[in-house]
This record gives sequence, C-alpha cells and structure tokens, in this order.
Amino acid sequence: MKRINLIPPEYAVGRKAFFETNLRDQVVALSILLIIGMSAHYWFLSSKLRPLEKEVTLLTEEAKETEVASEAKKRAKATLQAQIENVEHRMSLAGKKKTSLMHLKGSQAKWSDILESFKKSIPEKVWVENFVLSEEENKVSGGAFDNKTIGRFIENLNGSRFFKNASFTKTEAGETAGKKVVNFELGFDLVRSS
Repeated sequence: MKRINLIPPEYAVGRKAFFETNLRDQVVALSILLIIGMSAHYWFLSSKLRPLEKEVTLLTEEAKETEVASEAKKRAKATLQAQIENVEHRMSLAGKKKTSLMHLKGSQAKWSDILESFKKSIPEKVWVENFVLSEEENKVSGGAFDNKTIGRFIENLNGSRFFKNASFTKTEAGETAGKKVVNFELGFDLVRSS
C-alpha cells in the first residue's frame, strides 16, 4: 500500500517538508541576498573608511611635525631667553663700567692741565733739559744759577695740586758760557685724581 500524505506541504515538518515546500530555495536566495547586502555594506563602509584612514594618517603626521616644531620652538625660546639674560647681564656690567669710567674720567686730571701746572711751577732763570712722567718714575732735570732758585722750583711743585713730595735726587756744580751753574735732578710724585 501506498501512503498518502494528506497534510498540505505548507504545514509539513522535518527534512522532507524543507525540500517539498521550496523552503530550501528561499533560504538560498535569502542567503545570497544577505551576502550581497553584507558585501555592499562592507564596500560602502570601507569606501568611507579609506579617506578617514588617510585623514587620520595625515593628522597623525601633522601632530608629530607640530610636536617636533613645538620642541624646536621651546629650545629656541630657551636659547633666546638665555641670550637675553646674557645681554642684560652684560649691559648691566657695561653700565657699571661706564659709571666707573665716568667717575674716573671726572676725577682724573687732564694731561694738558698737568703740563700747564708744571710750566707755571718753573721759576725764571731755571731751565729744564729733561722731563719724565711715567708709571715707574717722575723726574725733571735741568739747571739754574743758584740753589735758591731750585728751592723755589721745589716749593712751586709741592704747592701744585698735581705734584707732591718733590725733592732733590742729584745736584752738581757746573759751568755754562763761563758762568757757574747748578745742574739738578728732582724726583716727585704725580697726583692725577682730584
């Protein structure tokens, strides 16, 4: 005997129903559509993701470049700050030196004033043959007709604000054009500050 299935195929269960109701074809078609949909979705997302990845890469590179530039700027700023501090320090020192020099310049006598004072200290009938002003020694040598005139010369030198401690270092008698003279050498200290 043959068996007859009186249950309509739509209500069938099991494997047999799967094949008899075209459910398999529908599942395959849905699977293919799902794969196509997922592929399209993947392609769409990857096409949107590629520019974003490129942009992220560019931004990352820019960030690195900016960081390097920032570090370079920080180093340059530190170097400039150190240079500014050095210049300010040197300007301060230069100002102090200028002040000191101005003070010294104001307190030091001019050579023209010193020489003028020396010239005024020489009495009549005294002649100067040699005059030395230096760091090591200050001396004058010459001649006169008597010791009294040389004594006045020493007094005049000691009376000047530029000379002090004037005294004989050597005297000797001599003769010039048949007249008796006294050749002398005087030593003294030079006072340059007022």
